[in-house]
Amino acid sequence: MVQGEFLWHWVRVLGRLKHKVISWPEEEYNHSGRTILLTVDGIDFRTYERSTDDYNVDRKQYSHKFHHGALKYEIGVDAFLPKIVWIHGPWRAGMHDRAIFAEGGGLREKIPEGKVVICDRVYKDSKYKDNDELMLPCVGDSSGLFTFKSRLRSRHESLNGRLKDYRILFDTYHHNPDNHVYAFEAVAVLVQYAMDHGHPIFEANTVPPE
Repeated sequence: MVQGEFLWHWVRVLGRLKHKVISWPEEEYNHSGRTILLTVDGIDFRTYERSTDDYNVDRKQYSHKFHHGALKYEIGVDAFLPKIVWIHGPWRAGMHDRAIFAEGGGLREKIPEGKVVICDRVYKDSKYKDNDELMLPCVGDSSGLFTFKSRLRSRHESLNGRLKDYRILFDTYHHNPDNHVYAFEAVAVLVQYAMDHGHPIFEANTVPPE
């Protein structure tokens, strides 16, 4: 029953709960015997297209997924639990997913040595030769490993779909661009609470193949 700045106040309050429900399990990831930790993916959300002094649209804001202006966030989802463990952004949609992953202070620096994350082929970038932390789709995978990695990526897409069940992230965003991150964090908190209380995403497998 509120609107304007009063509404955004409560959106920000909800988003601040992310520190309670979305956290990096450092102890588990550093000291467990798990090699595969999580899946990572970039997700774009349509926004109105900003113009520049030279062009009628900002090409760095342009999303090739939508052919439209957008903002991008990086999301990490635990490989074995229905748990968002990492959110990072927003970024302008023209920024490459692999560049965001490699950004200083970002996800790549948090991955312990010898551990890996599952990702899709967009993370294969010739500018980044070192891919030790990333497990991309590979034609040389065994049937079991191929299926396991594929299901992990599919369950991550399922999580992305849940975020876009909320109209603020599904429709083209026309509000103050500085507020988009508050809407995203609030929705991420709601989705995580739903997974914690009876609506988890499906499991990829109980144990990864050898």
